[in-house]
Amino acid sequence: MSESSDEWQAWASGLDARGRAAAESLRARFEALGAADAGDWAKSEIREGLPHLARFVLLRSL
Repeated sequence: MSESSDEWQAWASGLDARGRAAAESLRARFEALGAADAGDWAKSEIREGLPHLARFVLLRSL
């Protein structure tokens, strides 16, 4: 489920500067790799501390 830019901004504004930069970087990487729900993947990685970018890359290569 994809979220709107407003929802992303609201969520990201609750992060400190370092967390927001990490989230934006992850989101951009997911988008560059073609993830349909890039923001959701990035939020999940930040919240859960799990390597979802690595998981996405691995699954995409299979």
